[in-house]
Amino acid sequence: MNLIRRWVDRGQPDADARSWRTAHHSTTGAAHLRSGAPCQDAGTAEVLDEGAWAFVVVADGHGSDHCFRSDRGAAFAVAAARQVVASFHRELRQVGGTPTIKTLADLWDTEARRLVPSWRYLVHADLVDNPPRLADLDREPGLRRFLDKVVGEGRHDRNYQTYLQLHWFAEYAGKRRDLAPERLGPLPLPSDPTWDVATLGGWQARAYGTTLLAVLVGPTSVHWLRIGDGAMLRFVDGRAQRLVEPPAEAFANETPSLCDDDADRRLVVDTDPLAESDLPSALLVTTDGLPNSYPSEAEFLHFCDDLVVRARRGDDVAEGLTRWLPELSRRGSGDDMTVALAWVGGGRGDHVAEPVRAAPVRSEAPAVEQPVVEEPPDDRPGGAMHEVVEEERAPGEPDESTPGESAPGESALGEPTSEESSPAESAPESEGNECERDADSGRAAQQ
Repeated sequence: MNLIRRWVDRGQPDADARSWRTAHHSTTGAAHLRSGAPCQDAGTAEVLDEGAWAFVVVADGHGSDHCFRSDRGAAFAVAAARQVVASFHRELRQVGGTPTIKTLADLWDTEARRLVPSWRYLVHADLVDNPPRLADLDREPGLRRFLDKVVGEGRHDRNYQTYLQLHWFAEYAGKRRDLAPERLGPLPLPSDPTWDVATLGGWQARAYGTTLLAVLVGPTSVHWLRIGDGAMLRFVDGRAQRLVEPPAEAFANETPSLCDDDADRRLVVDTDPLAESDLPSALLVTTDGLPNSYPSEAEFLHFCDDLVVRARRGDDVAEGLTRWLPELSRRGSGDDMTVALAWVGGGRGDHVAEPVRAAPVRSEAPAVEQPVVEEPPDDRPGGAMHEVVEEERAPGEPDESTPGESAPGESALGEPTSEESSPAESAPESEGNECERDADSGRAAQQ
């Protein structure tokens, strides 16, 4: 029996009030639509045991030119998180009976610690199957941007060395393409004695750099892991609250990453028991493009509150997200956005594409829909948001694109905000992270 089941819900209330449903969507940010870059986010939201458990996952690939395959890195992060959940659930079944919270926490910690090696295996396998080649520049624009950046730094010795490393790595990959997965193993760290850093360099993991947030909820516990920024929320008594605060580095526009050499140490893992008094009605995780599109935390949380209300009353929020997220990116951060939501009670849920596999598989990153929104939707949760300067309006002219009223049963927050509180007119397209900060220091080791 598959651990992760295909879930198709027709919108009928379930007899079990604690049966979970899910929805998720990734959208290409407005800045990437303008530049032609791919969506560098990924995510999923799925149920187990016919809704007794649910998990939500998002990953945000870094926008730096050094991270020229971060879209694949984000997809591999989500795949690795699914493997963690599948392994945890399989081992939990072996425990039998009613496990204690300590048993659950210990088991989750053990399985979650496999995340980084699993991700590095998927990266290694992809590099071996598809090594970056100079002959493929037209097919891999990100590689071209990376090389242009190296050339733009004006260091001829560095330029020459980078081209040699690409050539030598292609030879390395050719010798390993037919290896069985267990023999290939995770991508070695640059400090690993088996890795010839002088010849092969240390750029490989950084090319796939990404964050990852994941939450798993069951009958008596909630489990989560995090490396990097984004929002992790739970909803109790109808209001959103942070499951965990963002890492301290995020406030300096830097974030931990799976591509860090010490990612296993920077991965944060935890388990909380669930009491009858604080059972969550929903869980939501999102990449930072969404909260960064709002002038304040309160307005972001209001959007999330409204989204959960609509999901629980039966609205098709999966379809709604395909319209709301592009508008929010265009008006706000310009960044890619991914939302993964799980809720209990009535409502429509999205489907789970396929079962979790027992072992990593070599695969390409999945395509992500890239909608272009001509007119903003008039039903977006959270009410109105100030229009970032996209088109001229006469003084005092109302913004006709802004929703004018809240949905039934919702707070009426969201009158157009003042000009002083609007999001920045142009936001950076990439976040800082440990991989990027190490770019200069890593060159010495690569020379």
